Amino acid sequence: MKYTLLLIILSLVVPPLVADRVQAETTPVWDTGSLSSITGNSNPSLQGNCLVWQARGGLPGSTSTTDDWEIFAYDLIRKVVVQVTDDTLDDIEPETDGTYIVWQKNGMIVAEQLVGNQIFLYQLNGTIPLGGLQISLIDDGDNFSPAVAAGNIIWSSQEIDQDVLPRQILLYNAVNLTGPTVISDPEFNSSQPRISGSRIVFQQAKVNQDSDKTIFIYETADAQPQATPAPTDFVWYANPQVDGKYTVLSRYSGPNREIFLHSPAHGYTQLTTSDRDETNPVISGNHVAWIAENNIYLTEIPAPANAIKILPLIYRLLLK
Repeated sequence: MKYTLLLIILSLVVPPLVADRVQAETTPVWDTGSLSSITGNSNPSLQGNCLVWQARGGLPGSTSTTDDWEIFAYDLIRKVVVQVTDDTLDDIEPETDGTYIVWQKNGMIVAEQLVGNQIFLYQLNGTIPLGGLQISLIDDGDNFSPAVAAGNIIWSSQEIDQDVLPRQILLYNAVNLTGPTVISDPEFNSSQPRISGSRIVFQQAKVNQDSDKTIFIYETADAQPQATPAPTDFVWYANPQVDGKYTVLSRYSGPNREIFLHSPAHGYTQLTTSDRDETNPVISGNHVAWIAENNIYLTEIPAPANAIKILPLIYRLLLK
């Protein structure tokens, strides 16, 4: 009888797991609208307690102007904004793993000569000074598309001699400050590196045959890591914004694009409703960030409160 009663109570009062963790549309807990000295907020990246993005201008006290892009970070714990870069060059494509921040700096001047794009590193609340540490080599090449996870940083690099040489994938360890190391075949064109945990994936093709690409996997946790072709059933998503089993995306709802959360088990849950386009969402844990009208918005997805409140009642019933 006790178990029958328990099953009835569970079926009546315990909500399905999140659409499973979402009860309704959410209200942003923070946005860049209060930062009146910066504009063009874009390219958000969110992981753990760190939100990074690029914008024009600078915080009060900086020398930045709207002529170039700078990198900014929001610490979700301390609730403060940090201007990571402050110079006259374009700093773009920031990424974070929650501890480290990486980005691409365009067109550096070294010894009064213009060199290619470089990759920089900064540690939130760490010892690396603002402005970052350059981790790419100063040469005649271009470095672009950085990504980071668990302190491992990857990017594409292409040396430009008299001819344009094949693109390579480079790996740098921010924890030990070691690298960069080439992890792709230097005789092939390699591109679109991605990293999650200890796994790196990228595409590789023969020079001048980019239409015939092979996906390679590189496991940093292996004793002797090396790139190997991915299994035939490996799925490559074009633009993943996934955390666990949840995907966040922007899709039309009426005349405007809104932010939705999706899981295979529970379908779509709409997070925003407005008269403007909400785009470029990113997700980490219970936080989602996105762009609307050149501002970055951050919201927290609440867990269903009554799923927690019902547990003491179930416990008391089982004791009777």
